[in-house]
Amino acid sequence: MAFCLAIVVAVSPGCSVLKPSTEPVTIMATDPSAEIYVAGRPVGQGTATVDLPRDQDQTIMARTADNRTGTATVTSHLGSGGIFDIIAGAFLIFPFFGLLAPGSRDLSASSVVVQVPPATTAASTEHGAPVGRY
Repeated sequence: MAFCLAIVVAVSPGCSVLKPSTEPVTIMATDPSAEIYVAGRPVGQGTATVDLPRDQDQTIMARTADNRTGTATVTSHLGSGGIFDIIAGAFLIFPFFGLLAPGSRDLSASSVVVQVPPATTAASTEHGAPVGRY
């Protein structure tokens, strides 16, 4: 049993308490002029890399000057550090405390593309669908 535990400790990513509470995420808007917002605060234009909390879902928005917007979500889930804490906690009680640390979680993506709808042209709005009863 001690040999198995030693192997698991040797190849594991470590205790969740030792992992950072944030994770870098690269965000790119399909429109390079779009302002990028994370949790309502601006973080850059076009492309930005932001350290996001591991233990929280995040909503990302990209908005252009003409108010075209796109959104994306990055979710938090139990990560490899948390799984290690569960396995090691079965042998020793104290690793279970690592599940309380943000390092036990991982974000669903390390890069996100926010789809911003293309700009409409004057010609496409003039010649829209015919108006009538359906």
